[in-house]
Order: sequence, then C-alpha cells, then structure tokens
Amino acid sequence: MTTAELYDLPDVARYTAAEAYRAQLVTAYHSSGDPFEQLRLYAEAVRYDRRHPDEPSVAAELYGADLGEAA
Repeated sequence: MTTAELYDLPDVARYTAAEAYRAQLVTAYHSSGDPFEQLRLYAEAVRYDRRHPDEPSVAAELYGADLGEAA
C-alpha cells in the first residue's frame, strides 16, 4: 500500500504525468499550422477523453480555442 492510498490522497505522480500529457497535446495543437496535424491531434484528444471520462475534456479545450473570440 502506498502512502497516498493509506491516507486516501490522490496519486500525485499519475496526476502530474496526465497533466503533462494534456499540456503537450494542447501545445502541439496550437503550435501546428498544418490542419491535418491538428485533426490528428484532435482525434488523439478525443481518444484521451474516452479513456479518462472523469477528467475535463481536452477535445473541448481544443475546440474552444478554435472558436477564439466567438466563444
């Protein structure tokens, strides 16, 4: 049993890795000027969201960024 489990705390290592992955995905999406690469990254975000339904949606974040001022 880990200390986090013992005290019913979130697994910080897992959380940090997930946040880093999300940040990389968002950064890659915004820095890409290629619409096909952005579509591939958006699809990856959708797959990530399906694997992690209890977390905020990365795909929604990317879609919202595309809306820009209209949102």
